[in-house]
Amino acid sequence: MAISTWEPNQQPPQDNSLLSAEFLERAAKISQQNQLEQLEQLFDATEQASYSAVMRHSQQQWTSAVDTLDCATIYHVMRFLTVAEMTFSEWEVGAQSPVIWLNKLLKRRGEPLQKDQVLWIKSNTRNRYLPNGAVL
Repeated sequence: MAISTWEPNQQPPQDNSLLSAEFLERAAKISQQNQLEQLEQLFDATEQASYSAVMRHSQQQWTSAVDTLDCATIYHVMRFLTVAEMTFSEWEVGAQSPVIWLNKLLKRRGEPLQKDQVLWIKSNTRNRYLPNGAVL
């Protein structure tokens, strides 16, 4: 387990280069191939640190990035992000998790998560906000 420094007022990244089609494809593929338990082997320390920034992108940035993806692929990206946030301490974002943004997007598309998908996310995270966000 890595130990990192928490910066409370860290601003969301403006650079979308890490939130690329290649990153999204890699994330979905890892989930589709059931390799989520191997994330520490699939992402070296440098990648873990640099890709942690994708967790801090805004809802608008995430919505734009996945705009062309089908709902099944978005769900696999959500699975990846759920496990990555729990695996890599520097990826923890709580109520600002992109899993929440993607869940809202699926609802807007008229294809909300199925009960078993919600249960999978809840059983594979310590983030109490997933997948629906904070209670008003």
